Amino acid sequence: MVDDNGCELYPDCFTCPFTDCLIGKKGISKSQLRREHARLLMQKGKPVNDIAEQLGVTPRQVLRYKQTYLVDKPLGLVL
Repeated sequence: MVDDNGCELYPDCFTCPFTDCLIGKKGISKSQLRREHARLLMQKGKPVNDIAEQLGVTPRQVLRYKQTYLVDKPLGLVL
């Protein structure tokens, strides 16, 4: 049985929207994890204010995550 402790954003793996866990990947920081969660939620059409509240950041930070993604395209993920 796998130990399911979740992460700083989701209490367990069952509530996480990612199909692949990013925590176990080398070189993924907590800020990158938040940015990738924000990207996924934006891709699903969630409003910026809702994303900010869910991730515990400001709406402006969510917009920064989006801009960073559009410039850097981290992890090769597509928005």
